[in-house]
Amino acid sequence: MRFLADENISNSLIKTLRSLNHDVIDLKEKKLQGLNDNLLVKKANEENRIILTHDKDFSNISMHPLKNQRFLGLGMKSSFLNLE
Repeated sequence: MRFLADENISNSLIKTLRSLNHDVIDLKEKKLQGLNDNLLVKKANEENRIILTHDKDFSNISMHPLKNQRFLGLGMKSSFLNLE
């Protein structure tokens, strides 16, 4: 699978995913910390990647309609998943 790891994703998770042969882009490695959420979604969509994040803003469907993105929210009280 192809992932885009938000800046709040641990290096150990990124390393584990890569060891399982997943294609992971880490925003920290690319020096893209602080990237606007809309630009993050755009980049993920352009590269056909699933966003990995702890950012609760992505669970706000009025800000980020589910039809426009694929993401996996991690470590939240009610984790969310949208891989449509």
